[in-house]
Amino acid sequence: MTKYFATACAALLLAGTAAHAQGAWAEIEDDDMVVDIPVDPPRYTVDDIDDMDIVGSDGEKIGEVEDVLGSSDGTSMAVAAEVGGFLGMGEHVVIIPLDNARIVNGKLVVAMTAEEIEALDEWSKR
Repeated sequence: MTKYFATACAALLLAGTAAHAQGAWAEIEDDDMVVDIPVDPPRYTVDDIDDMDIVGSDGEKIGEVEDVLGSSDGTSMAVAAEVGGFLGMGEHVVIIPLDNARIVNGKLVVAMTAEEIEALDEWSKR
């Protein structure tokens, strides 16, 4: 069942990110769940990408994966990441969808720039 959930989780387009209400995401507690990102090898688990560096489309490091999230309807996955700030001051947590993400050289590369990601609304666990 979890394999099918992970496969279905990449359907949401990045452009639709703003449509997700903050309450629509929940942390995935199953560290062995497969995360659906096109990579070689083709399977990474939640545990594999937890704390992974996040790099924007401009090649700039954005932050690191704090939590892996699944949408409440089970159709997409995202990561929560602390972004912005300096030396831990002024950081905020945002949700970055994984639909256009890939893993390159052990880093999660997303299809947004650092500026676009830092401009996303702040998210907090509930």
